[in-house]
Amino acid sequence: MTCSKCNGEFNQYIYSDITFGICKNCSSIFLKKSELKKLYRKITSRDNFDKIFNSKEAVVNESAKLCPSCS
Repeated sequence: MTCSKCNGEFNQYIYSDITFGICKNCSSIFLKKSELKKLYRKITSRDNFDKIFNSKEAVVNESAKLCPSCS
């Protein structure tokens, strides 16, 4: 699997039953939809998700990237 940002390779990691990839070159993080749902459930069970992601400190990258698995 290659990174859609820099075409680098991903290292795969598993942490607390969530599998994700981190690009060796640019450190982009890739999660499959199912893994993102697991992460969301873990976050919402401990914290208020809206407070974390709707805060003024949160930075959202609006540029569209293609999925490394599907593209």
